[in-house]
Amino acid sequence: MTWEALKLAGQNPLAEKVSRKLKRDELLISSFAGTRLRMELDRVPLWRENHVEIRQLVEDFARYPYLPRLADPSALIGAIRDGLALFSWVQDAF
Repeated sequence: MTWEALKLAGQNPLAEKVSRKLKRDELLISSFAGTRLRMELDRVPLWRENHVEIRQLVEDFARYPYLPRLADPSALIGAIRDGLALFSWVQDAF
């Protein structure tokens, strides 16, 4: 793990500046595609047996620093919906 200093500018409150900067640099993700979720599930062994509960995925994305930082659980729910909407969801999503 490496730490990186980020420069922030502007008059907005600190939390707002940090959030905007992290989202712009894709270090905090508020919208997540189903295909990207599949890539993360394949890259890191998150599956428990043949399935993984959504609650467990939310905890995993919040806990493990090697997974993308999601702004909130709705980003993960959106990725699941996006993946299931794909015609090729079995191959491209989950």
